[in-house]
Amino acid sequence: MDWVDIMDHGTMFWKKVPSPPRPDENPVDMMKMYILVNRSKLTIVQSGVQASHASSEYVYFNHSLPSTKEWAENHKTMILLEATEEDIVKMADYFTRHGKKAYIFKEPDLDNLTTACAFEPIQSSDGKVLFGKFKLLR
Repeated sequence: MDWVDIMDHGTMFWKKVPSPPRPDENPVDMMKMYILVNRSKLTIVQSGVQASHASSEYVYFNHSLPSTKEWAENHKTMILLEATEEDIVKMADYFTRHGKKAYIFKEPDLDNLTTACAFEPIQSSDGKVLFGKFKLLR
């Protein structure tokens, strides 16, 4: 973020605005971490907590991956999507078969129900293709 001069109704003030994109960065295709959440037995608040558990565990176990470092240092965007437990397992399997990481979180207080899965950060253009069938968590 950069500070810039803003003129509003004759008054000059400083405002923090996003820095311009780096020359090597396409702002339209930023990296995002996609998280699938199984809402079958969860409230919306619990769903957010489960997504947080999955993303925290993903970063803890995969902090040295270049994609995780790039995402954590420069992007930090997470997309939370609704999915069934079956969809979560299938997508995690698909990712791992293609050399990408995924972290499935199972909630001990719900008999180890698969509640969320955080996926290795990917370009948003790839995410739209891979996760396009899922609806935003609401």
